[in-house]
Amino acid sequence: MSRQQFLATGEMDPFFTSWAYQDLAQIAYEQNELAKAQHSLSQALALRAKPEEGVHVFSSGALIHARLLHACGETQKAQEMLMRWERSTHFSWPLSTIQVLLARLHLALGNLPAVEQWAQYAFSPQTSTQERSLPLLYQQEEALLLARLHIAQKRGEIALQVLTPWKEKAQAQGRGRSVLEIQILEALAHAAYQEQSQAQTPLLQAVKLAQPENYQRLFLDEGPMMESLLKTILPELRNPSLLSFVRTLLRAFARERDVLSPKEETPSRVSMALRLHIRNSS
Repeated sequence: MSRQQFLATGEMDPFFTSWAYQDLAQIAYEQNELAKAQHSLSQALALRAKPEEGVHVFSSGALIHARLLHACGETQKAQEMLMRWERSTHFSWPLSTIQVLLARLHLALGNLPAVEQWAQYAFSPQTSTQERSLPLLYQQEEALLLARLHIAQKRGEIALQVLTPWKEKAQAQGRGRSVLEIQILEALAHAAYQEQSQAQTPLLQAVKLAQPENYQRLFLDEGPMMESLLKTILPELRNPSLLSFVRTLLRAFARERDVLSPKEETPSRVSMALRLHIRNSS
């Protein structure tokens, strides 16, 4: 019997209410409103006494929770949580998503050997056809992470080769957010290939796409290289809205660098980061 949105009492099923709160958390995260994202996630988790018991990872809140933990400086906790889910997940689709996010965290920490190990498995010819029969967006997630690995290895030309077919697919299907993410990676790939002037074109396009929706984390999650690139396009910006958006991103980079410096991760530092975001959004 399929799950119904409303219970016999006429009240909304907590499953769907929880899912809605997770969507709100994801939107707030994308806009770098971390305190609001944490609040929505807490409301989602409060609807279940034991969030991880008998719950699918996609409906558990674990993925957005991991991103929030990392953004607030608790990357180790994010990794530990994802590894618990990895051990208990046996289906290829959710397992791929968990492993991609884990590898992304390793990449953010500069642990290239761990990301290379993921890539060797994910793109190995020996991997079974069934394991690789992922939906298009899951395949795209893996491809974009592979491009990020090439960028980190200073192989920007190879990264661009990986990105090109996925950008064409996203444009043909009208998937604007995917196009935006790929343009950001194109800019980073050109920079890694020592093509600073070529990096500005896709970055300017990405800023124009991101500003109306206030997509900030797509830039912030790419780290210091993106911060440097954004500084290079400031003189090129004439539109006040775009200029304000880029300055907002640069201030966010500065806050994260100051508050989440590479020290021991503690709850107090996370609380400090969240308080800072609350103050700046009020």
